[in-house]
Amino acid sequence: MALKPDELARRDNLALQLRTDPLRVTWRFDNLVSADAHQLRVELSCGIATIDSPAERRFLAETFLGSASVLTTADVVEHFKPVLRGKAEALCRGKSAMELMSDAGKAALRDALLRAADQAAFKCGLRALAPVDLSLCSPTLEQIAFEQMQRRLAEEQARGRLEHLRRAGEMLKQFEELRRANPGLEAGELLALINPADRSDMLRIMLLASAGEAPCGPLWAVSGTSLLRIEPGDGEPATTTVPLPQHDLGPLRSVRCDDTDGTLLLGARDGAIVADLDRGLRITAYRAGAGAGSPLGFNRVVRWGGEIWATHSETGVVAWKTDAPDKPYYVIAPTELGGPPRNLTVIDDADMVFSVDDRLVTIARDREGHIAVDLPGRSLGAKVTGILKHGDRVVAALADGRVQIHTGWPLRCAKETRAPGKPTALGLLPWLNGFRILLITGEGALVASGVSDELLTHYAANEQMGHAAAASRRFIAAVSRDRTQIAIWRPWEPDRPAAQIPVPEITGHTAADLAVHASKA
Repeated sequence: MALKPDELARRDNLALQLRTDPLRVTWRFDNLVSADAHQLRVELSCGIATIDSPAERRFLAETFLGSASVLTTADVVEHFKPVLRGKAEALCRGKSAMELMSDAGKAALRDALLRAADQAAFKCGLRALAPVDLSLCSPTLEQIAFEQMQRRLAEEQARGRLEHLRRAGEMLKQFEELRRANPGLEAGELLALINPADRSDMLRIMLLASAGEAPCGPLWAVSGTSLLRIEPGDGEPATTTVPLPQHDLGPLRSVRCDDTDGTLLLGARDGAIVADLDRGLRITAYRAGAGAGSPLGFNRVVRWGGEIWATHSETGVVAWKTDAPDKPYYVIAPTELGGPPRNLTVIDDADMVFSVDDRLVTIARDREGHIAVDLPGRSLGAKVTGILKHGDRVVAALADGRVQIHTGWPLRCAKETRAPGKPTALGLLPWLNGFRILLITGEGALVASGVSDELLTHYAANEQMGHAAAASRRFIAAVSRDRTQIAIWRPWEPDRPAAQIPVPEITGHTAADLAVHASKA
């Protein structure tokens, strides 16, 4: 019968079968102690072979095969372990850990242990052979080295922080001097006056400084039939699922914050909801009535002139009086509009704007309350993927990569830039006395660009972004392409998200939209 891979000898009846080629064996000895009381760990590997002579056969059989029929490498390791451990303990006690860890110390330990192994082997019909490998480590020395490295790193970080703080102070002073000298310029225009090599650092410092200028409200997300309240902070964001009082409008599709009274304006599958958070979460459900039931839901809800207005890709533009929520008083169907309406945005008490494919369409109300819709609207040359208003400016993102800033009324394009990709979602990041434009591109990237400067900030993420972006002075949030994650960044730290929220694990549904209270941004 052939020997198995780990067998050195086998006795069948009266015959003794020996392996002629050597096998590798390894001993490991933990908790050895050096002369200076450091813990040591030794691992020794060498070859072991039988000696084919009558005397050596007899020694081997007497030592290993008295009650067993097979000699394996494991048997050899176990038999030699006490002798070799005793030798290793004696050798380690005689030298310091650093002496033993040196090349000369390891070589001396290796040779001494090999001699001890060979002497023990000779007594039982075996021999220890090269090549010999010895590894030696000291857990306590490694811990000391690690702690020293941590201290050095902390010292370097402290020096770096001091230098960073010194430089940040100088740059803040420079920016403040520019602001005093140019009181009419926006923050982005002031950035353009900075040395180009310093602009990126200055932007981060000013974003950080801007974060302390205003209180920060919560982030709201809609997921299934629930609201998700997110409180970003210095640590992990606090999340709270807020179940809405019972209603029959189906899952939620969109969310906007009305900063005039703090209510949330929610688009649902079959209508709109106004949620009053300051009065025990009371809701008013505005039902779309006939034609509702589409799985798409209302993509934006606004309050205009004391009324609730909303857009839906299949139902159209819908409006309700606040005292008659069960039935819309005004509906413009997509067939009349020439396509699905999106991006409804209030300009002032008398005017609104929304998009239909590549067109901007305006809605105006005269003093008598008559509604006029400017159809077919004005083409911008590409599909409009987002419209948001900040102050007296309206930002429009276009699917061909252009971003337009509109002012005045009727709206006119005052500035046009090109995004690093084709925008699929739009958000605004408030900072200092202006804002920066947030874009999610078709490639799933989140970028921020200036209105008056050419700086681009790429916010790195583990997931591709895709559906919604919202921001305050203290955080930026975006929904991943598969809607399962909400990534949150600090505006001045774009290299990685500060947190990622697995929405389905909290609500049981994916995320549909995000919003921040503008008055608290």
